[in-house]
Amino acid sequence: MNNRKRNVQIKFRVMEEERGLIEEKMKQVPTRNMEAYLRKTAIDGYIIQVDHSDIKKMTAELQKIGGQHQSDCQKSKHDGKCVSGRYRRNQRSFKRDMAVTKIKPIKITLKKALEYIQNPNKTDDKMLVSSFGCSYETADIEFAFTLSQALDMGNNLAHHLIQFFEPGEVSFEKAHEIGKQLADVVTKGQYEYVLTTHIDKGHVHNHIIFCAVNFVDYHKYNSNKISYYGIRNISDRICYENGLSVITPEKGRKGKSYIEYQMTKIGTSWKGKLKEAVDLLITQVTDFEDLLEKLQASGYEIKRGKYVSCRAPRQERFTRLKTLGTDYTEEAIRKRIAGIKSRTGKKLTQENGISLLLDIENNIKAQQSAGYEHWAKIHNLKQAAKTMN
Repeated sequence: MNNRKRNVQIKFRVMEEERGLIEEKMKQVPTRNMEAYLRKTAIDGYIIQVDHSDIKKMTAELQKIGGQHQSDCQKSKHDGKCVSGRYRRNQRSFKRDMAVTKIKPIKITLKKALEYIQNPNKTDDKMLVSSFGCSYETADIEFAFTLSQALDMGNNLAHHLIQFFEPGEVSFEKAHEIGKQLADVVTKGQYEYVLTTHIDKGHVHNHIIFCAVNFVDYHKYNSNKISYYGIRNISDRICYENGLSVITPEKGRKGKSYIEYQMTKIGTSWKGKLKEAVDLLITQVTDFEDLLEKLQASGYEIKRGKYVSCRAPRQERFTRLKTLGTDYTEEAIRKRIAGIKSRTGKKLTQENGISLLLDIENNIKAQQSAGYEHWAKIHNLKQAAKTMN
């Protein structure tokens, strides 16, 4: 076929006993596609076999619970008794013992999504950022390589999984650890992912972005209702084992428009309230020190250091003024008080040079795949050449 991606055919001969050995090896993976199996072993020299026995056991237990529930309901109808209310109460109490998860596809803005979840202001200066199968600094480039190897990658570049926790019930480090457990089980050691824990809001939450195609056989991830409920059950199990709870949406609650969402976000977030307070007081003060005094008088706790931070009553963590935006750094606020409008501009990110070089020595795929290592070396040479121009 003229439209084949792989249009070069390679043939080799084996004995009948050797064919039998190859087929036995294929059963261990397991796979029936001899062409894909031989190509994978010839190029990379390895096949990753993942044990799904624990997931199968959990699925079997869930099916038993569902079957028992259905049996009891049928029995209650026969006896003329109603027990559905008790089941609803048990279901509600069970839901409160887990965490909320949601997943959405990334079709275009992969790099922006990765930059957002790695925001230093949200991840304690990137102390709560980790990755698997790639380096988080160059994840978009490494995702692109994996996607380029797929015969059918679909319309998605990656999938964005978010896991929320009840406010105040889990430490930042514990939340990150739970997020890693969830990511490892969901991706099964076959997909590159970047995990971050955001701590800048009233509730701690994890962001997991994983490639839409795995780096073992380059098949795409199928995201649907079944896979989502599987993720939710896995998250519930992990949270249950760690004694955490779930956030249940209010009954009858409807979605908000974008404008309502933005107004609510500005009105209820600690940063939004602090920005309003600063904007209001700037027109009433004579200098920066006067502004801090008035913020303190209005109930804010002030912490001085390299950067000035403020904390409202009942707020857990201090908020640095500079994290509110370019108009809220100490220098910018001083200029605003003096009547000098500060210039705001989008910070330029380096698109070439050392920041985009791949760490081949410490990369798991480079160590296991000769094809990936070759590609990474060529990529690094191209990036180094750009810096010379």
